[in-house]
Amino acid sequence: TSLTLLGVSLVSFVYHGYLPKAVRAVLPESALVLVVGIAAGAVLRANDTLHELAAFNPEAFFHFLLPPIILFAGYSLEREHGHVFFSNIGSIMAYAIGGTLISTVVVSLLCYAAAAGGVVQLSLVECFLFGALVSATDPVACIAIFESMHVSDLLFNLVFGESVLNDAVAIVLYRAVNRFTDPGYHVTPGHIFYAFGEFIWVSVASFLIGITVAALYTLALKHLRVRGMLPTLFFFIAGYLAYMASELAQLSGIVTILNYGIFMGHYGYENLDEENKELSYKFAQLLGVTLEAFVFAFIGMSVFGVDGHVVNVAFIVLALLFCFLGRTLNIFPLTKGLNSVRKRKIDLKTQFVVWFAGLRGAIAFALSLDITTEHADLLKTTTLAIVLVTTILIGGATLPLLEGLGIVGAGAEEEEAKAVSQSKMWFLRLDRKVFFPFFVKRENIPDWVGPKDLSGLPANGVNGEGQAAGMLPAGPEAPGGRDEEGGASSGTPAPAVQLQLRRGRTVDSPAEPGSAG
Repeated sequence: TSLTLLGVSLVSFVYHGYLPKAVRAVLPESALVLVVGIAAGAVLRANDTLHELAAFNPEAFFHFLLPPIILFAGYSLEREHGHVFFSNIGSIMAYAIGGTLISTVVVSLLCYAAAAGGVVQLSLVECFLFGALVSATDPVACIAIFESMHVSDLLFNLVFGESVLNDAVAIVLYRAVNRFTDPGYHVTPGHIFYAFGEFIWVSVASFLIGITVAALYTLALKHLRVRGMLPTLFFFIAGYLAYMASELAQLSGIVTILNYGIFMGHYGYENLDEENKELSYKFAQLLGVTLEAFVFAFIGMSVFGVDGHVVNVAFIVLALLFCFLGRTLNIFPLTKGLNSVRKRKIDLKTQFVVWFAGLRGAIAFALSLDITTEHADLLKTTTLAIVLVTTILIGGATLPLLEGLGIVGAGAEEEEAKAVSQSKMWFLRLDRKVFFPFFVKRENIPDWVGPKDLSGLPANGVNGEGQAAGMLPAGPEAPGGRDEEGGASSGTPAPAVQLQLRRGRTVDSPAEPGSAG
């Protein structure tokens, strides 16, 4: 493990310090880590004593490696990716939940058709297991390119937000389907209905555990004096305890810690002092980024480190095509429906990139190692092949695609900042009027929470002119339109709104009545 971490660190050092920019443009860091992992696995395979070091342990992955990765993904949403995530939460959830279900059904049925055609031997349950696990997207290679090329925040958040929520949905769905691998648990309408109900129950209960723990800790930060580095320490302890509590209750720890991280990043972060804000974020980032690279290294090593590979080239090719078709049948139809209620439409270029960015990664491979059915080795090998192809080839083709579509470069952020600042989606209105004043110290409420929404606050944190500190007076009321998610707009914000964007830049954008961009 120590040698793997050292190797990952060296790869990152060489990648960022010595590889030419032209090479990095077509070779994402995650793809390079995979390639180095494959080479390391080949070396270890040649030595019988060291062979076991290349094995991928799914138990260690789900209990120790994945929680910090997911925690950082949730915690970083607010700071790294602005408020565009929350103003597009409806679209993101449609992709993550509806899209994952559609993709699972499409891939599963097509795999069963391939089995019926004699291409491969798989049962119906095995097909649905494979369809569920391979629907977990992990576009880490694309996200790195998005960051470096400053794509629009809308595109960034649709891809990143979908991938974060999609992982949790895919894991819960896989576990629900996995119940049918029990020989005594037959596929009947009653059992299918029960499995669907279990999927809903696990999702909701896991969500509530994460939100409850985060809410209690946020209120503790608001009302109690917690000094030194203890707030950061308790942040990680509370998150992991919530994860373990959910797992012990046979729920989804991933759903729990994801929502814990999102809640803490949105509310709890504001109650921290500057030192703990920086410390908690940087340490979460260090763990998340390092462990994610560590996981990709082990995936590469598994090419030679995992015994019993069963290679069916025809099925691998078909499975890749099925994945693309499943993604086609969820992204484009869902977006058409979403655009019918959105003011700011998701254009065709953005849709295409969202479709293209549906890479498969660590979640899919780790779930495949959990399969214990008759043809488990075939499914593991096929999943590994899909992860390698999508991460290396599709991840490497991301930048040329962005350049070809002409959607690379800064400039869209000013428009999006204006859209976010004026969003009047019902959740954001409730968030500004109720949740922020309840969970966050008055003096710590961020500037983007409009002054009209805080009009009832006491004088603490209000300047001499009766306006919340750091905020501009509200403009006159004006008839509203609809925000990016189709929510009603109730009026005009301040004449100018200064927003801190996820890449550390600020813009001054004039307000437009009832507009969200």
